[in-house]
Amino acid sequence: MLQSIREKRTEQVKILVLGSVAGNVDQACARILNVNNSKAGPFDVVFCVGSFLDVKQDAGTTPSLASIMDYIEGRKQANLPMVFLDSHREGLDDVSTWGNLTRLAGCGVTLVHGLTVGYNSLPSTQPLPEGIQDEWVRLYPTGIDLLLTSDWPSGVLNNVKAEELPRIPAESLASLSGAGTATNAQIAMLLQPRYHFAGHCAGTTNDFFYERAPYSNPSAVHVTRFLSIASLTNTDKQKYLYAANLAPLVKMDQEVLGKKPNNTTPAPYDLQRLAVKSRPPPTISGTQPPNKRQRGPAGGAEGGKPRRESRAQRDSRPLSDACWFCLSSPQIEKHMIVSVGRSMYVATARGPLVPEHLLIIPVNHVASSLQLSEAAREELQKYKKSLREYFASKSMSVFFFTQMYNPSHHAHIQVIPLSDNAASHIRGAFEAGAEAHGVRLSQSDSDSLESLIDGPHFVCDLPTGEILYHNPRHAKDRRLPFQFAREVLADALEVRERGDWKACEEGKEGEMQSAAAFKQAFRPFDWALVKK
Repeated sequence: MLQSIREKRTEQVKILVLGSVAGNVDQACARILNVNNSKAGPFDVVFCVGSFLDVKQDAGTTPSLASIMDYIEGRKQANLPMVFLDSHREGLDDVSTWGNLTRLAGCGVTLVHGLTVGYNSLPSTQPLPEGIQDEWVRLYPTGIDLLLTSDWPSGVLNNVKAEELPRIPAESLASLSGAGTATNAQIAMLLQPRYHFAGHCAGTTNDFFYERAPYSNPSAVHVTRFLSIASLTNTDKQKYLYAANLAPLVKMDQEVLGKKPNNTTPAPYDLQRLAVKSRPPPTISGTQPPNKRQRGPAGGAEGGKPRRESRAQRDSRPLSDACWFCLSSPQIEKHMIVSVGRSMYVATARGPLVPEHLLIIPVNHVASSLQLSEAAREELQKYKKSLREYFASKSMSVFFFTQMYNPSHHAHIQVIPLSDNAASHIRGAFEAGAEAHGVRLSQSDSDSLESLIDGPHFVCDLPTGEILYHNPRHAKDRRLPFQFAREVLADALEVRERGDWKACEEGKEGEMQSAAAFKQAFRPFDWALVKK
């Protein structure tokens, strides 16, 4: 979603969180520039909570965009990528990007620099959209990295010791007990963020910084830290800018995640009162959320059709069973797996486009191949090298592609063997196919790819070693269709009748035969079988 300014992606993401700006965008950018150029910098992204726009310019209605019009129209540019909260506006998508400014309206979850970020800017009286509780419980069963809200969640001070309450006048402290919104409390319990950042609390006239004692979550191993950030222009020298260095949840060791500080409290919210669905307690089975159900283990975009089951059976299935690519899932089709490393594995594709159509899949559940751990990246390169050598022994080249348009999906890299003749014109076929959808593919190399791409993407690795990609950063940008790669390949390889994977299913017996034949042929090249 955001354009990355880093030369190389690291395991850690350096963030700044800024309190209410209230239209003082130039001042905010100047302060951020100073911090970014200091010894504490450089930073990757700035998250803004509270009121970003000038509410006084349009009192009583939706705040005016006038205070950021110079940034919208390109006359000015924010120093760093900045994400801010705003109300829904007619004629604007709820996620809008202008240069380095990204606006989030309504409520949802997005991916920013590898961090899973929830947000809410709904009016305090507006309930959550229908069905979103079920969706979030299914997609984020073990929590998210950050939650951004304009106001406090109601009840957040419950279970806090007297000496750890905000240090403000007694009358203001008393008013906080009924302040905040129930919707933000609901969201905090549903998404279980590691950090919840909020702006100035609407229930008090005091403008202050406050960090609550961490609290435990009902079905996540990590604690949640709630922080209220003072406004940029506060006159009491309260902290309006908070810095943190975070590793994405999906890359963290669970033992580290599960550590609880001595002052950890129980969760402050009442699930029953807030009508939040209860979930199983956390387990120490792994840090990767199973997320949305997928077909597999090797179908990916092409296939992996599960056995038909009733809605009641599907809804009652344990969350850990939901993903068809996770090796721990009882739903996985193990007969299609042909090689297993420590961090990655290979399986044949259901409904293959061509013979020996394969998938390379992370063992842990990550949404994108760009989010892999260092160990997984190394194994991915080993598999690519082994597969290139295997197909070269058959006088063939190999084409890899991957895509991420849904942060809940389990990443996989598709492997398509090509004849030398097909390999010679595959680049032109993909560039022409993309142009037909109004998209121009960009070129990169493997070393800089991760610093260029953030958010939804399509990436293909050509037989020549060149890499083409598409990364729609703006809400108005065109996205390639989910079946884009298969359709282009089917046309280029003149197997148009195989454009739909459903028409290419082999049945379980055929799948077993294909997997066994490839496993035997690949054995001399399989790095995972080589004795150290």
